[in-house]
Amino acid sequence: MQSASAQDAEEWRRCRQQQRRLVGCTLDWQLTGRVGPVAAAALHHSHAATLQQRAILESHAWQRPVLGGSPLSPEEAGSILCAQWDSSGELLVAGNEEGLLTVHRGAALAGAGWAPTPVPPAQQVVGTADPLLLLDTHMPKLQAVRWNPADENVVGAVSAATRQLLLYDLQHTQGQPRQALVTPQQSASSGLAGSTAVGLTDLAFFNGGAAAAGGGGGGYAVLASGNGGQVFLWDTRVRSAPSATLAAQQGSGALHAVQLAPCGQVVLAGSQSGEVKLWDLRGGSTSTLRFGGTVHHHPLLASVNLRYALTAVPGLASQTPIPASGVHSMQLDPSNPCRLAFHLGCGWSGVLHLHSGAVTHLHAPSHALFAEEAPGGLGDEGAATASVAQMLLWASTAAPALHRQAAWTPDGRRYCVPSRRDDTLLLLDFADSPEAGCYALQDEAEHEQKWPARPAGRGASQDELSGGALGRRGSGQEGWQAAPPAVSVQLSQAAVCCAAHPGGDLLVAGSMNSCLSVVGLA
Repeated sequence: MQSASAQDAEEWRRCRQQQRRLVGCTLDWQLTGRVGPVAAAALHHSHAATLQQRAILESHAWQRPVLGGSPLSPEEAGSILCAQWDSSGELLVAGNEEGLLTVHRGAALAGAGWAPTPVPPAQQVVGTADPLLLLDTHMPKLQAVRWNPADENVVGAVSAATRQLLLYDLQHTQGQPRQALVTPQQSASSGLAGSTAVGLTDLAFFNGGAAAAGGGGGGYAVLASGNGGQVFLWDTRVRSAPSATLAAQQGSGALHAVQLAPCGQVVLAGSQSGEVKLWDLRGGSTSTLRFGGTVHHHPLLASVNLRYALTAVPGLASQTPIPASGVHSMQLDPSNPCRLAFHLGCGWSGVLHLHSGAVTHLHAPSHALFAEEAPGGLGDEGAATASVAQMLLWASTAAPALHRQAAWTPDGRRYCVPSRRDDTLLLLDFADSPEAGCYALQDEAEHEQKWPARPAGRGASQDELSGGALGRRGSGQEGWQAAPPAVSVQLSQAAVCCAAHPGGDLLVAGSMNSCLSVVGLA
């Protein structure tokens, strides 16, 4: 009993000491505007730990009229595969598996489920959202919906089941798209040998419309990646056929994600083979004269194999086999476009620095399936092979057709990833700092001086994710504990996609049951 009392007293003393440091750090920031990097990481973690699900909402009332189609029954509801806020945070657009596009008021979502006393997710009753607009695109398996930054009355949508990119003007639509852009038949179906999959997977708008990339070969307005391993670029002022085609090397497979650099001159795409492809639109183009105009072709600028890049993470290859996994989602850091966050089909997430080609941050969650011992009689090579096989088996049983769509928080500090393992949303600490919880390039000698060794790139334990402690075991600079790699937000349903409000502290996750989970401050 005396030992237990002494431990309780020591724990109470440690918590009080941590609280005093927190108060002192806050006062120092208020008075001087400065705060230590480790203390800043701990403060950001403590803030993120206060986020929780505030409401779970069906995306719309089932008997409500649908533009361009008929009301769906609850049995026809599919997963919400994609969602995005507009630049002001006033509207959220979401697309589901059945091809239904919904537009929601940001204020209505922010006020949903607000209560003086927080209600645990398990006790929350499913409500019904009241969207501004319901529109049937007649394109099943919507993979991406995006606002046009040059005109945010316009929304673009692509589907894995069709070769069309549809542009809707939400102010004037009566269920019909303003423009339908189509990829060539042979290009959409020729990239994957032995596969009948066609369609588009992601899209991006040029920030200034058709004039944004005037120096890149024709004034492109929008681009989309496809299952055929190509990126198509359109100048919507000319025609519906692509003005340019960006092709990856043969064998790269489908391109599941695409991004456009803020300058509007560099295109990035993530492939099924686990590579990040880059094209520079400023030069090196060749043109072919065709009926209706000139078609430009830009050669591949660079390609980064993420599996090879992960082998350079200190200590990672000695701890776990590195799988060859496709890129399911990727986004440029809003505060530093040199950093590209990615999420792989195996459940790993990280940050690729585009200048150095190095993976600087990594979250590689461990799973019980991975931890199973290899059958007896296998050597190290056999054990590694068995572990890789177990990882691929786990990925194949975790709804691989539903690619998890992650999102950055607007400050570029947290990367929000729907978990494949349970009904949670992971807020990964991908801050552009060596003190970030997921930083993977910590010098070993410096690492031992600051805090006890932790396996590089290892996912957070359940205690680290859910506990109230500010950081890992051990202390860092100024007596602060280093922040853990992630915060886990419990949800009522498994999430597929996530969208972060541009104003911060509000997240919306789309679930497999056509519901929206609203996550905010407790």
